[in-house]
Amino acid sequence: MAGFLGVGLSLTRNLGVMIVFPMLIIAINQVGLRSLIKFNSPLLPSIVTGILLVPLGLFMYMFFLYHYTGDAFAFKNIQIAWGRGVHNPLDVLMDGIIHGGVYEKYCAFVVVISLFLAFYLMFKKYFSEGLIVFLGTIIPLSTALDSMPRYTLTLFPIYMSIGRMTQNYLLLRLFLLLLFVILSCFYILSWVTGKGYMI
Repeated sequence: MAGFLGVGLSLTRNLGVMIVFPMLIIAINQVGLRSLIKFNSPLLPSIVTGILLVPLGLFMYMFFLYHYTGDAFAFKNIQIAWGRGVHNPLDVLMDGIIHGGVYEKYCAFVVVISLFLAFYLMFKKYFSEGLIVFLGTIIPLSTALDSMPRYTLTLFPIYMSIGRMTQNYLLLRLFLLLLFVILSCFYILSWVTGKGYMI
């Protein structure tokens, strides 16, 4: 089931293929590293099948792009048209903090919070969930700071970590729920009306 859902992830977003690494962590937790390396677990066929299924979605999308545009890597090569290239993500973040305007500082703030929550999850031994947030932040950050809220705020472990941090504070949880409802309405209206900071 995880493999089929992973196909959907990698089919709809090229970064979705990275789910193989959190899946591998979950597999190691379930059967142990030694059993996985020695191939002596009865779950091994399911684990290998699930992990190998994930890239199938990306390959299907690349096949579509090849027949539609003649370039299977069009999703990557189009980045040039948006002025994006691959850079050191820490340099991109620091440049936004030091030299960026209000929007860039907002994006940098979201990145810092996202990375903090990724390490918080790993510290609490939610390694696969923390890795999802880490990869979902660092990889897009390596191309540009723009749109980082759109990339990070859609990662479900972000909200899992906030829930974990506030589990003993009912009033804070209610406040955050209200805040997120207001922000969701604001973001939806901003997106629908074509505001640049949402693109």
